[in-house]
Amino acid sequence: MRSSRPRPLVLDPYEGILNQDLLVSLLDRRVRDHSGLFISTGYRFLIRAVECGAPLAGLVVSSRAYGNHLAAPILKRATALGLPICRIRANGFAQLYERLYGSLAPEPQDVILLHRQKWESLPLRVLANDFWLGVESIRTSGNLGAILRTAEAAGARGIIVLGDADPFCPMAVRATMGSLYAHRFIRATHRDFRRWKRMNGVQAVGATAEGASDFREIEYRRSTVIMVGEERAGLSAAQRKSCDQFARIPMAGEPNSLNVAVAASLMLYESYRQRHPPSR
Repeated sequence: MRSSRPRPLVLDPYEGILNQDLLVSLLDRRVRDHSGLFISTGYRFLIRAVECGAPLAGLVVSSRAYGNHLAAPILKRATALGLPICRIRANGFAQLYERLYGSLAPEPQDVILLHRQKWESLPLRVLANDFWLGVESIRTSGNLGAILRTAEAAGARGIIVLGDADPFCPMAVRATMGSLYAHRFIRATHRDFRRWKRMNGVQAVGATAEGASDFREIEYRRSTVIMVGEERAGLSAAQRKSCDQFARIPMAGEPNSLNVAVAASLMLYESYRQRHPPSR
């Protein structure tokens, strides 16, 4: 029988001044990189962070959040444990939300989470059927977030960043719908990635319109990194050098390419299909 006890909160408290200016400053990539912080927002993210054991560095909340039946118990426990919490009146929170996400953003959900970025090195131990997503640069944050959401659904272990892709951009974070908490984030150079790949018997499959193989013909049930390129330029020269084979996605009609999030989703789910064949 499943326990009804709440999941423990994992805290990594921010030691500086938690206020609105800090949150707004994290819109700047340079500030995020220097501070190692990022933000997410909404009840879904709060619940998912707790479920995944993602450490909380601080919370900025609307006064209305204490009346939400899902958020209130978490806020009570976080307060008791000494997590920094900045409480703002509802109208002030709405103004802050607009500063962060623009006037076209959906109605604010009364809670903003502050986290520390958690980057890892390439794993020393690779399981026989591990698979990862590999990226170098993704131009549109929403595409990167959508890819991360699909990658979790397809069972990917995490994302290997080989360039300047920023999974902690606020718009990318929002597009994950909380899936970023389920991922491991690896940062590596192409040189280290190639060495790691050779040592661990990992194959890297690049998505490109010029691929020699139909993406459905490739064997994904071994340790695999699915490599996707930038929206306009595609795979970089360094990415191509890091790949063992290249997959194309067949298309009818005039289009000669797909949105990068769509292409990544197709390859991720082909990997899932091979690893989880339907029972008969």
